[in-house]
Parts: sequence; structure tokens; C-alpha cells
Amino acid sequence: PFTSLSTLSLENVIPAGSQLKVQFVGISKTNSVDTLVTGINQNTISLNSVNTQQYRFGKLVFNFSTPSVSKNRRVVSAVNSPVLKSWKIVGTPSTELAVSNQSTSISKNQVMEGESIDFIGRIFNISTTVAESVTVQLKTTASGIDQVLKQQRFINVPANDSVVFSYTYNTRGRKGNNAFTFEVDPSDSVAEQTKSNNSITIPFTVQPDTLRPSLQVTFDGAQIVDGDYVGNHPEIKIRYIDNNPSNILSSDTSNFKIKLNNIQVPFIKGTAELVNTNSAGKVDVRWTPELAAGENIIQISANDIAGNNSDTILIYVNVANEFRILDIFNLPNPFNSFTHFTFNLAGPTTPDEVVVKIYTVAGRLIQEISTMGNIGFNKIPWDGRDKDGDQIGNGVYLYKVIVKQGGKQVEGLSKLVKMR
Repeated sequence: PFTSLSTLSLENVIPAGSQLKVQFVGISKTNSVDTLVTGINQNTISLNSVNTQQYRFGKLVFNFSTPSVSKNRRVVSAVNSPVLKSWKIVGTPSTELAVSNQSTSISKNQVMEGESIDFIGRIFNISTTVAESVTVQLKTTASGIDQVLKQQRFINVPANDSVVFSYTYNTRGRKGNNAFTFEVDPSDSVAEQTKSNNSITIPFTVQPDTLRPSLQVTFDGAQIVDGDYVGNHPEIKIRYIDNNPSNILSSDTSNFKIKLNNIQVPFIKGTAELVNTNSAGKVDVRWTPELAAGENIIQISANDIAGNNSDTILIYVNVANEFRILDIFNLPNPFNSFTHFTFNLAGPTTPDEVVVKIYTVAGRLIQEISTMGNIGFNKIPWDGRDKDGDQIGNGVYLYKVIVKQGGKQVEGLSKLVKMR
């Protein structure tokens, strides 16, 4: 086939009285056959009128004829027959597009359901003619069912050059054996020498993912249990962990559902947002809600890329408007050489400072520990030594826990026993 046709040139010998008739017959896309140009005893015939878009292929039909006479009761030619020595068609050759396995690749040929596969294909124009308005199509096939993934039209593909097609495919819901079919000019709109190199098929396998993702929740960096006190504006981190190595994108918040007091929490930057961990199968949600005083109910769930749902985490937390120190203990008690002061702190925000003062029963201050505290459970270590660095003697001692915030403070008192 040609992109355009100009002339048909003939080198021939035509004796006087004989005739050489040539017909240019066009073959259309629908395989209809039509005589388009006819020339008689010509050396040059114009083919400009042939519509090469309509007639992709053509053929030449030659008819040689001479006048005849009767001689000795037989019919014989009166002159010699025409002789065709050669013929030549002048025009613009058609383009030739091609794809191949060597120039097409996928990132993985075996993945877990929900993982993405990156497809890259290169389309070559191996002719000397620019290919214009070239459509490329990628589809998948599974269980005999085709699904077109992407069609892209290239304005042109330069002669003896190539263009690149790419696509990222999500395998959710495509378990089993699959295949990509990559095809150039699927609607057969470009005239080419052959269509046999216009498509390739690349198989891939999607393994089922049946394991649920898991969630870990911390409040201001600490794990809590039902009924714990938290601040009124905590930083809640939800760690999502899944066996599927494919990462959830920071833009895809639909995998998570968070409810506060039975009201859905929207993902808004600065309030609730996804934070990529750059670790396969892991992502964090950072959530900084405003909690009301009293009991708050938090529900958290997620689903992985394959659609498996996590267990729903249900947490009851308490928020106090004023600071209160609860459940003051030291463990172990009695102790030998080391103990921890533990207590629960209720209040609206993280305190400025927590101080533990240790006294003899006579009221003499023997040690003072200053540290940072947090709303909820606190644990402060002590090595059993006084301000001079000496181990205290056996006996009963008093200690006071003091929480300071903004010029105010609350206190709690308890006792401990040193016993070697």
C-alpha cells in the first residue's frame, strides 16, 4: 500500500494496430474490488485520483490484444503482440508501525492482588514516512473477558523513530491468570505493509490476598486501654500494617474509616491525614482531634488494597477539664534498691512539669525528681538514693507527686517502704 499515488510508468513495445490495456484495480477495507484507472497504449498513466485511504491495496491487470485475419481457414494475428518490458509506480510508500517483546516491559509478572503493575511499551515507525494520528490501546484479558485500560492517540510518529506509551495497572479484583494485550492501530485506520507486527500479549499472574491488615493506635506516643484519660487535643497515630507490599497512596484516604462519637471524621490536612512511611505495606494516619470533656468513643477500621477489612478498634477515652492525679503507687513496694512512681493524670493538656518529692516521716525532704509528664499513665523511675547519692535506710517514707501547669499545680500524697 501507498500513502499517496502519483503515476504508473510503463516500458513497452506496441506494434501498430495492436493494443496494451492496463487497469489499476483498487481493493477497499471491505475487500470490494473496483477498477479505478484505465489506460490504453500509454507509457505514463496518472494515479492521482486514487483514494489511498479508501483503497489500501491494488493490483494491475494487463490486457494484450491484436487484430486478427483469416488465413488458410485459420484465424491468426495480423501483427505482433505488444511487449511489456517493465512497469513502475511512483508514490509515497505507506508507513509501517510495529511493537515487539523486546521494546515492551512490565514491572512484575507475578503480584499479590492489589499491587500495581507498571507497563511501558514503545511504538516504532520503521518506514520513511511519518505516521499521523496513531492510536495505541492496552487491554487486559482474564477468563476470556477483555477490558480496555487505556487508549492514547499520538499526533504523529516520526519516520524511523518511536514513541513511548505507559500505564500503571491496579490488580484489585483480578485474581488468577491475566494478560496484557498491547496493540497499535486497533481500528485499522493506518495503511501499512502488514498488520502482523501490530500487537503483542504479555501474561501475568495475580495471587489472592486473603489476610487482613492490622492497626496499632497510640495517643501522644503511648498505647492506652479503655477508660484512660487523654488530653483534649491529642496526637493520635494509627499505624496500618499489611502483608501486601503495595503502599496506600497519601491521596487515597478511602481505605480508612474513623468515627468520633459515632460521627465520621473527614480527612483534612492538619486534622486527619495519611503519612507515607516509605515501608512496604505500612502507612500512618496522623489525627489531632478536639475531644470534648467526659467520655469519648473512637472507632477505627481500614481495608487493604485487595479489599480485606481489618478488625474495628473501639476505644473509650476520658477527658478532664481540670488536672487530677489518680491511682498513685510505687512499684515494687516495699522495694530493695529500685522502684517506679506510677500514677494516672487527668487533665486538658500536657503539664509543664511533674515533680516527685520524697520525705522522711518527720517531714525532711531527702530527694526531688523533676521530669516531663503526660496525660494518662505516667511512670517515673527512682534508684532509692537521696540528694547526696546515698542509699536510703530501711523504713517508711512519704512522697508527694506535684503536677504544674500555667502557674497552677495539683498534688497527690502516698507512702513507700524501703526494705533490704
